[in-house]
Amino acid sequence: MYCDILAQFFLVTIGAHGQDIAMKKRGLSKITHRFKALTLSALAFGSASATAEPTAVMGQWLTDDHSSTVDIRDCGDGTPCGVVVAVDPAQGGIAIDDLNREESLRGREMVGVTVLEGFKNGGDVWRSGHIYNPKDGRTYRASLRLASKDLLVVSGCLGPICKKLHWERLSQGDDTVVAEAQ
Repeated sequence: MYCDILAQFFLVTIGAHGQDIAMKKRGLSKITHRFKALTLSALAFGSASATAEPTAVMGQWLTDDHSSTVDIRDCGDGTPCGVVVAVDPAQGGIAIDDLNREESLRGREMVGVTVLEGFKNGGDVWRSGHIYNPKDGRTYRASLRLASKDLLVVSGCLGPICKKLHWERLSQGDDTVVAEAQ
């Protein structure tokens, strides 16, 4: 029914003025079938893209401010965990975790710290995870979405307010990799 209404709208909008009723009905039928085929194709394509490969987010990512490199790997249960593998203090990277809310964790080196964890697969988005921000010592609710093969959208949320970060994938041998701490 919905397809028929849209097809009729397109028929009237596109033309068919001055044609007889029989031509309009034949034109409507052709447009209806084409529109239904396009709709089914779009739905099929949409459902295929909604189930992204779970390992697609795995790899090394340069944070949005280029201050750190985070290696996203399998936590051991098929979900992603992000571990800091390099920090660049010249870019504002935090080398020592001095602001952690847990006093016992203060003073540790950031290289080796897990900053992403606890995610659940939500199709094309990893949801319900957590991200640790060493710049304020807080942990936020997080999600991960692959915008393209080389761009990861990391969202950190506090209540209903979210901030989106855009991390760039580092390729092996990429000379933009920040120097690894020893």
